[in-house]
Amino acid sequence: MLRCFRWALACAILVAALTTGTTARGASPPLWVKHVQNANDYVGDGDWIGNTSDGGQTWASTFKDPKTSVGTRCFGGDPSVVYSVRDGAFYLATLCFFGAGESELQVWRSTDDGASWTDSTKASLVNTNRLGDGWDETVFYDKELLAVDNNPSSPHYGRLYMTYIKFHMTLPSGRSDYCPVQAAYTDAIPADASAATWTNVAVVVDDPAGNGRGAGANQWAMPVVDATGALDIAYALEDCNTAFDRGFFFKRSTNGGVTYSLPVQIDKPGQFADNPNPQDKLNPKKFRAPISPSLVFNPVTGSLSFAYQNNVNRQTSGADISFHRRRRGGAERPILPVALGRRGGKPARDLVRQP
Repeated sequence: MLRCFRWALACAILVAALTTGTTARGASPPLWVKHVQNANDYVGDGDWIGNTSDGGQTWASTFKDPKTSVGTRCFGGDPSVVYSVRDGAFYLATLCFFGAGESELQVWRSTDDGASWTDSTKASLVNTNRLGDGWDETVFYDKELLAVDNNPSSPHYGRLYMTYIKFHMTLPSGRSDYCPVQAAYTDAIPADASAATWTNVAVVVDDPAGNGRGAGANQWAMPVVDATGALDIAYALEDCNTAFDRGFFFKRSTNGGVTYSLPVQIDKPGQFADNPNPQDKLNPKKFRAPISPSLVFNPVTGSLSFAYQNNVNRQTSGADISFHRRRRGGAERPILPVALGRRGGKPARDLVRQP
């Protein structure tokens, strides 16, 4: 995301892989064969893409610099990559932004296991702030993440999803009065990726009166498709202008990303505290270490797992990694957070039971 571009020289590497084998209960673990990984480039203006076809023993790399929908230069960022079983293709998402106010969300396609990708001038355009002959500088799109429905029995088999954050800026200050979660979906990205059509939906509604805080101030929107074909999204309540995190919420779509459930809070009172350092530094270290949450679906147990950095025990542990699991059956089942940290210099595993 943009804050990562400002504050750090390295960000998370996002990975997708093609698996063979089965994932049924009791079956052998899947064999990871083909692999694509992508990372921001903070020296130039694009993305490095690595690919392997021998389980990671050897790698090849490609550098790609994105272009805006009108063919001009832009910076890439926040790469995300997934594999579509139906299409036999990897899809890679990137930001596209620059100093003139450009802000676009783009997707590239590879059907040769990451060896080559969509031409940057032919990217699939998910959303743009292009307005007439210029750019709408009151809008900036951030932190895009991809998910794909790889369930053959799903009514939306093969559908590609993207979540992202829409920052609305007030000019001339550039401060945001709201920054809610958005989602987009498409059922096909053809060889000419620029011909793809995307539908954009507000997961969280705009809140112009929020002053950059409250329900309409979000970040870290993570999409996962579960075994039913439902789209699950976990996200943080994060102040738009300070990046201070106040909690974690969850929404679900059972109709292919068209509409979403009411929000459910993942953490309960007293279970989470953000890093009080405004730059997310963990003393005495000098690098930025934000909450960096992650959401995954386990097809064997039918459960969702959610993990993040937690400073609720900061005085004794410095920082913990907390874990929540949503069991099979959905919101009716309890969520049990687990904090993994250090107490008195010794490893500790603390189970915080739901009240």
